[in-house]
Amino acid sequence: MKRNGKVDFLRFVFALFIMFLHYGYRAEFSIFGNTLYLGQNGAFGVRFFFILSGYLLALSVERISQKDRECQTRPNIGTLTKDNISFLLRKYSSYIKWYLPAFFLCVLLDCFQVGITAALKGTLCSIQNILLLGSLGFSFDGASIGYYVGASWFLSALFLAQIILFPIMRYQYRLWSRVISPIVFIILLALDVNGYGNRVTYAIYCMILGGVCYEIVKVLSKRSYKGWFCNLLRVIEFGIYLMCIAFMCSQAVEDAVYGMMFLVAFAIILSFLPQTQYGFFKHPIFSFLGKVSFPLYLLHIQVLHWADYFLVLLHKNPPDYVKYPVLYLCAILISIGFYLLFEWLGKIDWKKKWHWLIDGGTT
Repeated sequence: MKRNGKVDFLRFVFALFIMFLHYGYRAEFSIFGNTLYLGQNGAFGVRFFFILSGYLLALSVERISQKDRECQTRPNIGTLTKDNISFLLRKYSSYIKWYLPAFFLCVLLDCFQVGITAALKGTLCSIQNILLLGSLGFSFDGASIGYYVGASWFLSALFLAQIILFPIMRYQYRLWSRVISPIVFIILLALDVNGYGNRVTYAIYCMILGGVCYEIVKVLSKRSYKGWFCNLLRVIEFGIYLMCIAFMCSQAVEDAVYGMMFLVAFAIILSFLPQTQYGFFKHPIFSFLGKVSFPLYLLHIQVLHWADYFLVLLHKNPPDYVKYPVLYLCAILISIGFYLLFEWLGKIDWKKKWHWLIDGGTT
């Protein structure tokens, strides 16, 4: 799947604001007489990631369905089962690759703080989190230090929503996208507004909205627009994302989140339209930042806890305006380091490297 450099850059930006939220440092600044606080409402970034994931899921399913139509075949139960299992394993391996380093850092810190025995005991009690099932309600507070990796509730909810949605979409994508998904979206949104939703239902209706965005992009992409209108769409897109940034720095009313959700969905539509693309976003640096956003999301809380541990150990208490900018930079650099490490490990031919062990010591 060809990457969208603009969207990758947005991934990184929204991951930064989630980090700002969790670090708790609220740098204050004023714009047009309005006082804003860095990351005050950064949780909205999670909604962006759910909608974006729904868009990409719809894109993936549509491509598979297109192959079925080209081959003039209707998938049977065996094919659907194979596709579902393959999808589940592919997503789990992709997510757990970044979950485990964060989990290990968390356990290692507890080894220093509470001892190896207590850390191992806690690890054994965290199987549901390693299976990415924490959002089913088996876990404690997702923001706490310990064996449940902070912020990974998103990963669990995303994984569960995907393994629920993918089989349905794979079986009857057209029926789902045109009839069923709007009904499910309205029901789940109504439940959430009235306080009856949970993390998984929240993820599902946001992802359904992302699927709607994909369908709209499909229709709009087939049309041609005059240059001035394309530029107008770019200005609107840029304006909406600025509003999102301002919203994530505001002490917003809870109900305003739903309006902003539809607004950012519209911005995502504009971000994927071929008529609004910029040539400079094709530079590899933007795709690189998008790939780094995932480890940054999972590792930044561990960086904070380790930093606090060492500062207490060293009896240091730097001012917040020094401590947190340094931590932001450290979290980004550590995430980049982990990403590059995993990329390097992925390119190694382990079978060839350890052939002497696989072949029983003979060559």
